[in-house]
Amino acid sequence: MIFGFNTDVKFKGTVYHVQSEARKHDQHLQTQVFVRGRCIGKKATPYAEHAANPEFSDEKMHEMLKAQHKGVVDAVREGRVGEVLHETYGIPTTNGFTLQWSNAHSVVQEGTVIMRFQVSLAGAPVNGAKLISKVIFPDREPIFTELKSDVGGSVEARVAAEDEALDAASIYVQAHYGEHTATRKYRLRQVG
Repeated sequence: MIFGFNTDVKFKGTVYHVQSEARKHDQHLQTQVFVRGRCIGKKATPYAEHAANPEFSDEKMHEMLKAQHKGVVDAVREGRVGEVLHETYGIPTTNGFTLQWSNAHSVVQEGTVIMRFQVSLAGAPVNGAKLISKVIFPDREPIFTELKSDVGGSVEARVAAEDEALDAASIYVQAHYGEHTATRKYRLRQVG
């Protein structure tokens, strides 16, 4: 039987809850990081190729999960959590500047990618932050947008895209406000 791991790590006044588990149905090891009960990102490592090996056991899976969990915990302690997470939903920088994708699970409507972001500093909305997004497709030129956050810290970017191109698209987003900068990378995928 595979057990999960749960660890609370405090870094610069913020408590990060790191939770890891083996997801046998999906054949991957998943580590999620939470701040104040909200998932800010995760790391998922497939193990299907290892499972095909007759010598692969629950004990080896447990060791892999333990090593992944420790790697994320160490990254949080060193202030590098954003570097190890594949999906990042709003990790605050060390000075509290945060860029969060607020509609990450429902962005495509009638051939348009609608991305809504929230920019905050020390928990307060930031008015006038510059947000640059770049949607990268494998078979055509990238699409850039540059917008400013409103008084509530909100930004909405719209990009026209054909459904078949979206599965392979990557999105880079960078927010700037004075000396503060936050950069995130996302991948679009089908949900549901």
